[in-house]
Amino acid sequence: LGVAALAYFFADGVLLPTVPLYVEGPLGAGDIAVGFAVGSFSATALLLRPWAGRIADRSGRRPLMIIGAATFAVSVAGYGLADAVPVLVVLRLLTGVGEAFFFVGAVTAMSDLAPPERRGEAISLFSLSLYVGIALGPPVGEAVAGRFGFPAAWLLSSGAAVTALLLARRVG
Repeated sequence: LGVAALAYFFADGVLLPTVPLYVEGPLGAGDIAVGFAVGSFSATALLLRPWAGRIADRSGRRPLMIIGAATFAVSVAGYGLADAVPVLVVLRLLTGVGEAFFFVGAVTAMSDLAPPERRGEAISLFSLSLYVGIALGPPVGEAVAGRFGFPAAWLLSSGAAVTALLLARRVG
């Protein structure tokens, strides 16, 4: 579960510097467009988390993680097709759906799997996966985009999300 989360949040971290650079560079848009492209992801992630929690309680944690990672991977793979900011914003909204599902599924699975007397420890260790992924993803993403182009960064992020999906399939 921790390695799946690490892979997922690495995928997420790759996008932190690359999405704004893509909007300003190839898409030729300004700061307001960057704000929309970046913020749209958070909007759907926040709006859907309560709903995702109910789904996790009814259908289980693993399916939510798998659907979330798959949605994330597919939407990010589509970033290369975005030739205008509105298209990228729609894809980013979809990426936020994946975020809501994966995050809620992973956090609740971690909480379920930890014995009650060690739940605090489990939460702190899980948060390391999140922050290590978010710390490593941006410099790697920016380096990959700078050296090989934005499509390579999208494939890297999407591939890391697929790795998270494959690992999530093993979560009890």
